[in-house]
Amino acid sequence: TGSGKSSLFNAVSGLEIAEVGVRRPTTSEPIACVWGEGGDDLLDWLEVPKSRRTWRESALDGDDEEPLRGLILIDLPDHDSTAYAHREVSDRLIDMVDVVFWV
Repeated sequence: TGSGKSSLFNAVSGLEIAEVGVRRPTTSEPIACVWGEGGDDLLDWLEVPKSRRTWRESALDGDDEEPLRGLILIDLPDHDSTAYAHREVSDRLIDMVDVVFWV
């Protein structure tokens, strides 16, 4: 809780997508940043709310985003949160993804 997961997520995505602040816990639902087209079927399966999905790449980004096409980055709620439901979401998604960066 409060370790900077959402700040890191925003820095990697290059956008201010995730809310950051001193209130704990801050992230209550998974938030996704998607490079390139597609990803909806996977995010539906992972149960990431449609309102919490952002597509990073656009025609304005040019070719510098090409190496990231196909990447889906997800910011999870705190695993050690005081809100037990947040831990349940994190535990469920951690078992379903390919790679986890633990912050």
